[in-house]
Amino acid sequence: MTLKLFSSFVLIIICLTLFNPGCKKEESTAPTNMIPAELVATWTAQAVLVNGTSASLSNVLGWQSGTVQATITFTASGTFTYTELNSSSTPLQIDTGTIAVNGSTATLKYLTDNGQPVSTPEEIVAGWAVTGNQLSLTWTVTQVGSIALSLTK
Repeated sequence: MTLKLFSSFVLIIICLTLFNPGCKKEESTAPTNMIPAELVATWTAQAVLVNGTSASLSNVLGWQSGTVQATITFTASGTFTYTELNSSSTPLQIDTGTIAVNGSTATLKYLTDNGQPVSTPEEIVAGWAVTGNQLSLTWTVTQVGSIALSLTK
């Protein structure tokens, strides 16, 4: 190899070494809890189906006596508040928790029951879909079956 060719070869190696970014460091694949904007709202329960049959909201959701309406508010920060209201819009029951969304699946974990910490958090894994101002949540309860809850904002 001639000296000029050897010098060019060394210069190429040096340039590749100095200016090659090398292998990119793998970015974290840990999921982020991004709550879709269309889900962030206060939703009011309108109707519920159990195994495809219309059912009473109060029975399925276990409403407190005097409850006439239930709402659930999802925040962009991954929290929710479930509230049962009487005819004067006074809260009778307030539960809070976290929500994690992965595609069309939402995992709701109840952390408080009327302001008191829950010793064993209840978790609901539900399919969700928003169409306009309508939210549909569907999940399965052992020994009950399929629950489909319709809400509006």
